[in-house]
Amino acid sequence: MASLPGHLGLLSKACQELFRPHVAAGAIGPADLDPKIVTDLDAMPEASALICCERFLSSNVFGIRNKSGFMVGIMRKFKQESEHNGGLDARGGAGHWSS
Repeated sequence: MASLPGHLGLLSKACQELFRPHVAAGAIGPADLDPKIVTDLDAMPEASALICCERFLSSNVFGIRNKSGFMVGIMRKFKQESEHNGGLDARGGAGHWSS
């Protein structure tokens, strides 16, 4: 399958597949997430990035004005949760990333 447009194409294939139907529906545009956020997501362990993407996409994405800010909040909360749980995310994987 082809990469998503714009910097969303820099995400892992698994994350791109989560985003694909939302991009196709017009809920997320290629520039809706700041490139720095995409880079930070890509630097996370894939299991952690997938959890953040799932949390983001489980919201009504059409109604989110500042999608970058919303994703930053999700990533920040996830990082706090993973640190509180001894560095393990909800699926048992490493929850830390360099950011």
